[in-house]
Amino acid sequence: MSSKHWQQYWKQAVVSSFGKTEPDWYRQELVPFWENLFSGLPDGIRVLDIATGNGAVTRIAASVNEREHKQLELHAVDRVETTAVPGVELLPPSPLETLTSEQRYNLVTAQFGLEYSRIDQSLPAIVRLLEPEAQLVVIAHHLDSRISHFSREEMEQYRAIFQQQDLFPRLEKLLTIMGDTRSPRQRQQLAANPRAQAARKAVNRSISQLTGHFPEGIVIANLLKQINPLFQQMMNLSLDDKLAYLRSIRKELQLARLRLADQLDAAWSERDVSKMQVQAEKLGLETRKQEVIHSQDGELLAWNLSFRKTAD
Repeated sequence: MSSKHWQQYWKQAVVSSFGKTEPDWYRQELVPFWENLFSGLPDGIRVLDIATGNGAVTRIAASVNEREHKQLELHAVDRVETTAVPGVELLPPSPLETLTSEQRYNLVTAQFGLEYSRIDQSLPAIVRLLEPEAQLVVIAHHLDSRISHFSREEMEQYRAIFQQQDLFPRLEKLLTIMGDTRSPRQRQQLAANPRAQAARKAVNRSISQLTGHFPEGIVIANLLKQINPLFQQMMNLSLDDKLAYLRSIRKELQLARLRLADQLDAAWSERDVSKMQVQAEKLGLETRKQEVIHSQDGELLAWNLSFRKTAD
């Protein structure tokens, strides 16, 4: 898996892979899950959060440490450079497949991260870092979850934007024809320009096709919100600035599409989980829990797996 698009993503100061606004079910289901886990640990436990991103899980652990005056020793690692969380020691960036550390841990946690790795290589690396009797606790994407369902719908919108439509070339052509139009007189002349009229109609056709095919598409709706300022608040900017803004929108969409593709490829089926458990047993891990987490309204959200290391 390439790291470039994830490196770019974590630089945006988001906490989780769900963007700047965490879904309600995340706060209602996953945050309490981790709070309960960390709250029940004895002081002095050494914890490593793998594929940590910008510390969604370690932030919860650090909060429990502070609120309950606990002394959990918190460490974290990701394959790319991420933002440090106060009270958490970041290990040097490393893919899970080649993860090493001089320390060993009483608990390793993973939230929507382990499944992105090659389990046949990452699981042995993780096991080597576990103390005897230590735990591995995993929240992973489920192939049939609400998250995966919505992700597949969003992927269809990305495909339409980049494969079936020519919205961005048409927008670039329209902006180029408009040039550095600023004054009311220039805008009046532009309104009567046949080339500008034809380019505007072409853009509107692309938009109509997208919104017609995806009337409630959140990716399409967000794209249009980003495009609208080009013809409103940004009208007085230079052509170069407007084209640069348009290209930045396109680049971010492309990166988001790559992240979504990674997520869908990573999601575990029941067969994937069974294979992982077989491998875990061979490595000296005993399955303590295998269940699915549901939202309060009953929708499937994720896998919840926990293991205990039985021998060194």
